[in-house]
Amino acid sequence: GKYMSNFKDIADTFLKNKAAIQVADKEELERVLKDILSREDLRQSLGENARAVVERNRGAVERTIEEIKKSTSGLWRRHF
Repeated sequence: GKYMSNFKDIADTFLKNKAAIQVADKEELERVLKDILSREDLRQSLGENARAVVERNRGAVERTIEEIKKSTSGLWRRHF
């Protein structure tokens, strides 16, 4: 739906990688769900694409923390 502001970056990544489908209203949701349920190829591609997005982003928090530590290591020694 349109209310994804609290996880916009994640949603955008899934949408860009064809790992999710965004719908605008309940009628479109019903249509998309019927399509997904009736098409094995669509279920397969959405699942594979979603798994790939998750795998590519696995460990992102840890990598970010390490970068922060590297860039601020001297800062802590100077102030404390």
